[in-house]
Amino acid sequence: STLVKVVSGSLFPDHGYVFVLGEPLNRDRRDIAKKIAVVPQTTEAPVGFTVRDVVMMGRAPHQGAWMRASKHDDDAVARAITACELEPLADRLVTALSGGEQQRVTIARALAQEAPILLLDEANAHLDVRHFIAVNELVRREVQERELACVMVLHDLNAAAQYADRIALLK
Repeated sequence: STLVKVVSGSLFPDHGYVFVLGEPLNRDRRDIAKKIAVVPQTTEAPVGFTVRDVVMMGRAPHQGAWMRASKHDDDAVARAITACELEPLADRLVTALSGGEQQRVTIARALAQEAPILLLDEANAHLDVRHFIAVNELVRREVQERELACVMVLHDLNAAAQYADRIALLK
């Protein structure tokens, strides 16, 4: 989790530097968000927002000051909602969803962000077995098709061995 926070710029190292795509990580959150999409262990469900609204929040780094959605934004959101099997829930309030459904919304938001780097910090923690497998397969497919760099924190070594190209064990 600390590694994800350092790479995503939410925690700065005491020593050394973090380079992202060959450039030093700066403190401009919009610039970081264009490069890195993060799915944290837990998130607070935003009150008063639908699934579609929350997934659209992933497009914020690409939108202007008025946050007007373009056709590309709408398409990216629709793809992410479909990929995470959220179509039947798209117009429901996020606060009315289960923990696993909320986690899938967070994953969809990260996918809609269309950043070249995807960081997942135990993103599967609240998912049932079917969605655990579906999300891992989805992430694997996205990495291959969109040529994403992905760092996924997992405690399940079997899942890591099944889905990862490389595994690093940290103490």
